[in-house]
Amino acid sequence: MTVTPGRRTIPLLALGAALVLGAWFPGPTRAALSGVSAIPDEPGSQLLDGEAVAAVVADITGDGTRDLVRVVRRAQNPGQLAVDAWTIDTGRPTPLAQVPLMRGTTPEEKRGSPRPADGMLPVRVGEPARFLIWHDHGRERLLLATIGMRRDQRACCLTVWLVQAAGGTVQLSRMIDSGVDATSIVALDLDADGTDELLVSRAPSSARPNDTPIVLYRWDRARFGVQQLWVRGVSNVSVPVLSVLGNTDGIPGDEAALVIRWQVTGVSDATQLVRLAWRAGALGVEQMSVPFDSEVTSVAVAGGRGVVVSSFADGFVWRWPAGGAPERIGAISAGANLLVGTLGGGSGSGSGGGSGSGSGSGGGQGSVLQVASDTGTRRLLLIDPLGGGPVNDYSPSAGAASFEAGELAPYVGPLPGGLPISRAPAFIFSGRLLTDGGTPRTIAALPAMMPVGVLGGADGWVALIRGAGWDIGRRGGPLLQGAPPAVTTLAHTAELFTPEQAGGAMAPQLRGAVAAPGGAAGSILTRNGFVVRIGAPPGSAGYVVPLGPQYPIRVVRTAIFGSSEVQLAVDPPPPDAGNTSDTGDAGAQLRTFLVTPAGHGYVTTWHVRVLDKPPVLSAQAPFAPLSFSVPIDGRASAGASVIVDGSPVTVRGNGTWVASVGATLLPREVSIVAHDQLGNVATTRVSVVAVLDYRQLPWVPITVLLTVVTAVVLYLRAPRSAARPAPADGPLEEIEEL
Repeated sequence: MTVTPGRRTIPLLALGAALVLGAWFPGPTRAALSGVSAIPDEPGSQLLDGEAVAAVVADITGDGTRDLVRVVRRAQNPGQLAVDAWTIDTGRPTPLAQVPLMRGTTPEEKRGSPRPADGMLPVRVGEPARFLIWHDHGRERLLLATIGMRRDQRACCLTVWLVQAAGGTVQLSRMIDSGVDATSIVALDLDADGTDELLVSRAPSSARPNDTPIVLYRWDRARFGVQQLWVRGVSNVSVPVLSVLGNTDGIPGDEAALVIRWQVTGVSDATQLVRLAWRAGALGVEQMSVPFDSEVTSVAVAGGRGVVVSSFADGFVWRWPAGGAPERIGAISAGANLLVGTLGGGSGSGSGGGSGSGSGSGGGQGSVLQVASDTGTRRLLLIDPLGGGPVNDYSPSAGAASFEAGELAPYVGPLPGGLPISRAPAFIFSGRLLTDGGTPRTIAALPAMMPVGVLGGADGWVALIRGAGWDIGRRGGPLLQGAPPAVTTLAHTAELFTPEQAGGAMAPQLRGAVAAPGGAAGSILTRNGFVVRIGAPPGSAGYVVPLGPQYPIRVVRTAIFGSSEVQLAVDPPPPDAGNTSDTGDAGAQLRTFLVTPAGHGYVTTWHVRVLDKPPVLSAQAPFAPLSFSVPIDGRASAGASVIVDGSPVTVRGNGTWVASVGATLLPREVSIVAHDQLGNVATTRVSVVAVLDYRQLPWVPITVLLTVVTAVVLYLRAPRSAARPAPADGPLEEIEEL
């Protein structure tokens, strides 16, 4: 899938476990961060189809401009490898059809089942394959070397192809079918005739276990002739690997280097630097003793090139004439510094890591490139090879500084193939582009990315690999194992040579998290994960990296294709990490990184606290005299929302609150609910009743009123005398009897 460049707002990362259905989620918020709220667009960038295991820029179409050539998973069979290419046609990258990558076989494999077609077998994913530039009578051509693994798991069958293009497809022409193993291969012009020879190192055989075989392939305009010699000594640490020194002996032609160890059973061992050079029409071997942990390169010095040998103990520059003893002519800083190559001294000096890349004597003195990290931050030192002291000291760019520590380190190494137009050697250090005698230029940080080279014309494009463990040595290198599959991007050189805005800081929106009350910038609260959203160029990659072991994060690194959303699971911190409290500074730190297709790096650091428990909530109803409106006061977590009897109340900054509710002479329950910023809920109830205090009542009016009421009652209930009629006349006799 090819992503068409264009502006689009896309989710950057989704952090957290799957959201519980129906869970309360706060809306978008910003945690008081400074930086860009949207990553600048990269209209000249695009993500290429397929995962690559090798890549290089070289002219395979013969039009004078370089093309991008890759070894990728085969479309018809992802378990096998194929070769594809991208050319610049009418100003835009155009793909060429891929062809399967094959290798030679042993006689046993040819008799096996299934029988190989034309004596060849497909190269499988994981088997080594690497490109190297080969000069044929001055013309730059591209070779592809590969080996396979036999059924007995032994490497075999070095096969070398010439890579060309015609008719809209890649074409492979077999140049070498050795039938034997190889540990490294390099191309260099040993005899200075304008045509490169190929040197191949092999693993020692059971018949000669103490010797390292070296095979020389010389081109005679029709085929490669073969010569072989054995170098006394092997490595008991790793398989010896060839590298190109350039011209260090004063005789026209390049030399190769090989660091080996002689081991004498029961006595001692010694490390030797072996120089392979053309002597009297044959390959000759010269040796000097070096420390066991040596790195070797070469640098331009007065009158030629010197051999630089650096170790943790010391670092020296040697003049090593043909057939003569090495002479120490300079010193460089050693200790904890890392030797990464050389730069300067004329067109032949080149730059590169550990092997050098120049073939001429150069027009002046160069500098040795070393990385120092004694202060905790990497610095690039340009060392005077004769005086020993640094002539310049460069620190990472602002955009690269945030990536210095950790897995997403900025790129340090050569720009393969040099600058777009002049093709002059250039070196990249943590967002700085250095050239021979030029002013350093701030460019993209290239976190966890590395350049393949510049293709196209004056308005060039740069090919970038998003991945680690790659070796893009244009002169060759080890054939020990296959590189991990990685994503390839193309970007305009103008985009690569533009630094990050705001020093690489970004201020994205959050969903599922809120800014911590009173916390510093980037301090956030979450319940079960959150989502970071920011506008970014299509094809950007998102990463989450924990800062410290207390945050158990399952880190997943996935690129963003188009507008899809990438989810990265984050487990809540354990209780003993101090993250269950909603106050204080306890919490865990993590960083959210974004890397664009053009290599720009942006970063945000979060201080995360998990709130997955109910907020603090307390309430009480004090004595309420002569009122049917009862006050209630209490305390809640800072920043929480409180609802009392169905109505929201104001929560002060210290978490206290006060409310009034209606009451009667009969007790009733009042419900109090608190919500924190993440939707966690706490509830409590308080019983309220209207109570009268007789000591504060107005007794005089009450007495008068009661007197009147009593009088009325007594009056109404008092007995009355009834009117009796006069008695009738009765007999007098009765009276008399009385």
